[in-house]
Amino acid sequence: MSRLAGAAVVLLTVTLGSSSCAGAAAPPRRADPALVARAEPAPPGTSVLAGAPDALAAGVAHTLFSSAPVVVVADAGHPAGVSAAAAQA
Repeated sequence: MSRLAGAAVVLLTVTLGSSSCAGAAAPPRRADPALVARAEPAPPGTSVLAGAPDALAAGVAHTLFSSAPVVVVADAGHPAGVSAAAAQA
């Protein structure tokens, strides 16, 4: 194979490879929806706290332990766990 034929094969390969990667243009992307503030009432039994985490932790601990010497912390999604924790308290 001559140098000219080899160069032609390489050029053809590069041309076909680059054109096959280009493909069709992607469809235009839809604009993102505008951000809108939304507030909903908290479900019953939910406390929404605001402030510095260390101050909140100290305040909650003070409130809990001043009203009861024992605090039960359990997952409300597991009734058996709540019952067991309450029995141990």
